[in-house]
Amino acid sequence: MKVVFSRKGFDSSYGGFPSPIFPDGTLFSVPIPDKKTSVSYGDLNFHYQGEPIQKILNDLTNQTINSGKIRSCDYFSNKFKCHLDPMIIENKNFKGIIFGQEGKAASHLIKKNIQQGDIFLFFWLVQRNRESKWKMAI
Repeated sequence: MKVVFSRKGFDSSYGGFPSPIFPDGTLFSVPIPDKKTSVSYGDLNFHYQGEPIQKILNDLTNQTINSGKIRSCDYFSNKFKCHLDPMIIENKNFKGIIFGQEGKAASHLIKKNIQQGDIFLFFWLVQRNRESKWKMAI
């Protein structure tokens, strides 16, 4: 059995900011920018204390995103696409986590002979202290 560490969500290279840890400890892994997908940040369905994640991201990032270069971004817009990986799915036909690798990442897993029964540990960059109303009380 092999153990694979798999980085997910926003970081300094993809997105430009850590994902938030909210005051009650709730985590949200912000999906990375991806021009090749049909899912946008405007499609995300997550709320914290009644506020949509788009409003929270606009506040936390000062309406910017790093998708190769730092630029202005309104997270309510359907213009900015994102990569949901992993995806947590729960419906009448399936309950579980789906993730996918492509390109170099997929080739790397194939070369390392990763197969069923191996363990994937997902991790991402998060931060508690923010200079916004979402700041974690310490």
